[in-house]
Amino acid sequence: MHELIVYLEPNRTCALRHCLDQFLLETAPRFYLSTAIKYPPHVSVTGFFKVNSQLELNSILAAYDGALTSTNDFPTASLTPLLVPTTPPTALSSKHLLLPVTVPACLHDRLTQCAYDINKAMSVHIRPKRMDHISLAYWDEPQATPLETDAWLAWCNGPEMETMKQEMMHQLGSIDDSDTSWAIVLYERIHQGTAVGEKHQFQELSRWLIS
Repeated sequence: MHELIVYLEPNRTCALRHCLDQFLLETAPRFYLSTAIKYPPHVSVTGFFKVNSQLELNSILAAYDGALTSTNDFPTASLTPLLVPTTPPTALSSKHLLLPVTVPACLHDRLTQCAYDINKAMSVHIRPKRMDHISLAYWDEPQATPLETDAWLAWCNGPEMETMKQEMMHQLGSIDDSDTSWAIVLYERIHQGTAVGEKHQFQELSRWLIS
């Protein structure tokens, strides 16, 4: 059994990726152990999905090879992070700090269609995602205790989350994003971090450069 996911991410050699890595590895944990620090910086192309055999995995690799043989549809990332509510506004709504990303419609449609084609051809269920942001801080912790969740709600509705946003803006303001390049990456999750702050571990299976 393989648990897979497809991400769109800035390449590791570009300034935007270095900035986001530093933020999630060093800056964000100083503020709060949110769910975002459990992952590398990414735009979700799919949700997690499972395949049962190497044969199915090879078929998925071939499908993305075919869909991404030639693409120069470059995504763009805003350098202005947004702080948005993730639940209907109340006194203690959960909040999401994110970096907006624009994926060209042709690339978005190609990736979505690839997922649908795989679902139709195989006994696999891939959920295409919106592909419109990189998460910097949010809460999705099904194993958290009520006290841990309440602590997050209190924190994200206080002044520190706005301070975290301003720190991200400061770090982004010092980078040159003219060299930003992107890749579609297929990962296998080899360890699921269930505790708050426990990182997931991923193995890269294939990378398609957008160039």
